[in-house]
Amino acid sequence: MPIRTLAEIAQQEGTAILCEGNSPLDLGSTDSVWLVLEGALDLFVTEWEGEAQTSAPQHVMRGQAGQIVFGVPPTDGPLRLSVIARGLPGTRLLALDLHHAEAARANDLAQHADQWIDALGAMLTR
Repeated sequence: MPIRTLAEIAQQEGTAILCEGNSPLDLGSTDSVWLVLEGALDLFVTEWEGEAQTSAPQHVMRGQAGQIVFGVPPTDGPLRLSVIARGLPGTRLLALDLHHAEAARANDLAQHADQWIDALGAMLTR
């Protein structure tokens, strides 16, 4: 079997998700990646104390169609931060187990990871 791109694997192995603003997606799982098929996905950091959200979501970045979004585990402790995603109307994602993503071409997976790290880095330096 030829080595496939991450997008090809997501198309074949992924689970379709409609992700719009009124149904946010928790990105706390590090066992998954999400491919933005259509639309755009805004990522927000939220602050929690126990089960209560204690701050308004703070926008950190936007993922566009064709981009991969990686899971971000929440911080530990009594006050924790977590990342959620809210899509624009009509945003569709493909959720993919990370072990499937690891089968992608190394350079393709590295390119998506680099884009993700660059976007997070740009957010941290603003």
